[in-house]
Amino acid sequence: MKLHLDRLILRIFKETDINDFYDYMSLESTAKYECFEPYSYEKCQEKIEKFKDDDTYLAIELISESKVIGHINYSEEPYGAYEIGFDIHEKYTRQGFATEACKKIIEHIFFNLGGRRIIAGVTEGNIASCKLLEKLGFRLEGHFIEDVAFKKDQHGQPIYVNSYYYALLKSEFEKTNTL
Repeated sequence: MKLHLDRLILRIFKETDINDFYDYMSLESTAKYECFEPYSYEKCQEKIEKFKDDDTYLAIELISESKVIGHINYSEEPYGAYEIGFDIHEKYTRQGFATEACKKIIEHIFFNLGGRRIIAGVTEGNIASCKLLEKLGFRLEGHFIEDVAFKKDQHGQPIYVNSYYYALLKSEFEKTNTL
């Protein structure tokens, strides 16, 4: 699958993307609000091997540089719902790339896959992701306290984080967006 935008291509990962993937997945800034620590090169190789046959986990390629600058993923949930997630290399944030990629995936889910609702979970403190979702029309539906524990402290105890949950209905998206 390939989804073309003006500045980006959303596509299935290729083995040759390993160095670009490692460039951003090895950064502390990428892992800060995620359920993982920065990836090693070997972990990136494992992930690329898994993703190269997965059309729900897409590379975000910047056309002008022929470089993968992030990824976006989605998963089908019950009752016509989908969940989305994304990561962008810190060097390419605040330039509209995540907004463009998310909008294209939203359109794909609603108009090609028949989705009815899209949800996104955000770790508290990830203000940029909250603002992005709100800009795209997502509603804040919940603030969960000590929701999940992705990481452990130096004593092996879980570190619980608070989460925000956002949602967007197809009907809401259609009212505010023209294709």
